[in-house]
Amino acid sequence: MTARHWTNVYAGGPHVNTEFNEKIKRLQDMGVDDHQARVALSSYNWDLERATEQLFTARLTLVIFV
Repeated sequence: MTARHWTNVYAGGPHVNTEFNEKIKRLQDMGVDDHQARVALSSYNWDLERATEQLFTARLTLVIFV
């Protein structure tokens, strides 16, 4: 699924998955850029909760140590 999604987005492939697009949009609404959202979601098998946790834990760690 992830390979088809990346092919669609970056190589103009024919496959569009509305569920994936909705998850990306939810992360964008939280301030995550498009590429970071795709990387996090695909890294966690498109599990929105895990991807969100990873993204915001990483941001919190940066804030604490900067």
